[in-house]
Amino acid sequence: MTSVRRFKNDDDAASTQRSHDELMGALFSQFGTSLVLTLVTVLIAVIASVVVARRASSEGSPALQAAARVLAIGAGVAIIVATAVPQQWPPRISGGGDLVLELGRGGLREWRSILEAPTSWTAVLMLANVAVYVPLGFLGVLGWPNHKLRVLVAGLAISLLVEISQFTVSDRVAATDDMLLNATGLLLGWLLGVVAFALAQLIGDHRSGGQESRREHGAPADS
Repeated sequence: MTSVRRFKNDDDAASTQRSHDELMGALFSQFGTSLVLTLVTVLIAVIASVVVARRASSEGSPALQAAARVLAIGAGVAIIVATAVPQQWPPRISGGGDLVLELGRGGLREWRSILEAPTSWTAVLMLANVAVYVPLGFLGVLGWPNHKLRVLVAGLAISLLVEISQFTVSDRVAATDDMLLNATGLLLGWLLGVVAFALAQLIGDHRSGGQESRREHGAPADS
């Protein structure tokens, strides 16, 4: 009985490994070029954000806000590079992709795969449609805290641009479901950014109030 159970566990492990290998193989075969370009874009954005933050700090400007703006722009460019850039060059405008406007007939149709087979290609694509827009919403709010609604509009515009590109140039599927998933990730990141910015302001006000109170009582303020 122990041997049978061990063999079954071995078979399950082998099946899981095959599924993982197939997923990674499909990912790199279809998006290999885009993945490399996306990683390069992210690396450039991170380096640029550090440089901008240091310069802003030396000039007495908010370093976090300056870095967040650079990273938000980098996140937007990375999304376009990862999802809208054609895999074959030179690209051609053909409109040969599939257009699925009816809600629930695109990616959302297979939502159960997230629970039943989270490592499947379908589940990964659905989760990726949400996840890639979270940093854009979060960093956008931190970078432009006085223009929160514009951050949402810009994120939705990027999603629409991607879907148009996938239909006209990339010969892929452009679906309302994908835009809904993108909007979900964007809104989630946006809400996290709003909360983070509010907390940062609250902490800053608390520290300023504490320093003012110490000055009134003759105690030295924190440097």
